[in-house]
Amino acid sequence: MNLIKAALLSSMLLAMALVADDRLFDLPAMKPPKLDGIIDASEWFGTTAGDLPELKSRKAPSQTTKWYAGCDSEHLFFAFHCDEANVDKIRRRFTHSEERDNAIYTDDCIEIFIDPFGNDKDGIFHFAINTAGIIFDAYNGDAAFQSDIKVACRIDKTFWELEAQSPFADLGISPKGAEMIRINLGRERQGISPPEYSCLGNGDEGFLNKKRLCHFRPLPLGKQLPPVSFIAMGSPVVPELRFRNTAPEDRNIYNIILETFDRTSRTIGSFQLKTTPGKETGFVFSDSIPMSSLFPQSPLRRSSRPCPSRIRFSRNC
Repeated sequence: MNLIKAALLSSMLLAMALVADDRLFDLPAMKPPKLDGIIDASEWFGTTAGDLPELKSRKAPSQTTKWYAGCDSEHLFFAFHCDEANVDKIRRRFTHSEERDNAIYTDDCIEIFIDPFGNDKDGIFHFAINTAGIIFDAYNGDAAFQSDIKVACRIDKTFWELEAQSPFADLGISPKGAEMIRINLGRERQGISPPEYSCLGNGDEGFLNKKRLCHFRPLPLGKQLPPVSFIAMGSPVVPELRFRNTAPEDRNIYNIILETFDRTSRTIGSFQLKTTPGKETGFVFSDSIPMSSLFPQSPLRRSSRPCPSRIRFSRNC
């Protein structure tokens, strides 16, 4: 009987590992930190923080990685404190800025994966930063994408630290609190044998598996949550909004007015939507509105920037 229970428990744990990570983290508002590779407690106070578990076992790795995350109206901010008992074994093959977009992820590094679109068909923004502060950035595996991410690292006797600042504009979004994005964070210790991998998201396979992406809510305007949350804001690949009441127990119906503008502030479209209590609602943009007007052509184009939008809510009485 115990063997049967153990087998059932193992099957349940395996099933849990294979489903998407549905955890939700806030990205609290914060002032831009001084990017010097020194995690100042006063700068990162009040941000969301946690430890990265080992990739497969999901237990504590031999060396702890503490992460911090927050935002302001224009940037995402991340910091990582990486314990390291073998500083002399840190792999750091790339040390010059001219080596950007080489295989930085084969060094000891931190990796950040961001999906601002909320679907499984668009690509992922991928950043890898080694202990020398050398960057790999790519969209959907294409390193032609060049971001404006800024980083700072330092190595001490028993740890190394990283601070990073990533513009929302690079991701084609401008969140105000209703929008959610998906993120995974990872660390690689390549200088030891065998290498050690740890990451935030649960799931199977490696860091890049979209099932490991966790939901994050940027809150640049403060902690008060809007009544409606957008799980997906749409993209040229999947031009669909997905939204729901923020609180699962909220049985109100909310009217939503979504207005989109081009870069000259000309109105492109105005959409009137409603939430369905207890359910996620989808809305496909009208074919009469060109997707090229609503969304940048490609994240690989440095000239691509998000079109502004305005979202208003009212309760349906």
